[in-house]
Amino acid sequence: IEDVIKRTQHDAQPWNDILKSTGGTLNLLKCFFQVITTTFSRNGAPVIAAHDKSWYIDIVDRTDNSTQRVKAISAYTPYKSLGTIQGICTKQDDQFEVQLAKATRLYRALACSNVSETCVFIHWNACFVASVAFPLGVCHLSNTQLHNLQKKYIPVVLNKMGFPRTYAQAIVFGPTTHGGIGSIDLRIEQGIMIVTEIMRTLRTPGHGQDLLRIFLRTFQHTSGLS
Repeated sequence: IEDVIKRTQHDAQPWNDILKSTGGTLNLLKCFFQVITTTFSRNGAPVIAAHDKSWYIDIVDRTDNSTQRVKAISAYTPYKSLGTIQGICTKQDDQFEVQLAKATRLYRALACSNVSETCVFIHWNACFVASVAFPLGVCHLSNTQLHNLQKKYIPVVLNKMGFPRTYAQAIVFGPTTHGGIGSIDLRIEQGIMIVTEIMRTLRTPGHGQDLLRIFLRTFQHTSGLS
């Protein structure tokens, strides 16, 4: 771990310097890093090691040549990055609450509006799905959580489009070629986005591709498929 932290500081300082020399800047007061390391319990099960408060790196701020200390946060502490809330916890409650707030805001806006059926369908796909489903490719929300995000919005959409609010989900999310409305189900959309992300990572050379290949080979060997 100490070697990893030393290499992190070695890489972080040039990154900060390059940003500064090209007209950018890095707010060191907002920076942090995570150390995710595995230990094993008495029965041999792997667990994430406890956080050590002594983990930190020092970076020189080239604005005034002062030294800023960047501390590590616990591996179980979620953080926000590129519009998503990342974490290794099994239940991403923080991400769910953010998406639920977005879904509620869009549901109330549509319920109080007077728009045509075509505009309602556009709002569903271009606004609701684009906003609420944005982070699903890098999240692992449960089917219950995903349905809770859309269960209040769907009846409003159906009512605005002239359909019964209690329409069967098979018709609501079914393809138009088979008599359905052709709406996007977040429970299916998350799976599609995750598979797409896996395929993109496997086709892009780099550290992510190497890690994913290691995991795939391990799972295949364990399952007897290799």
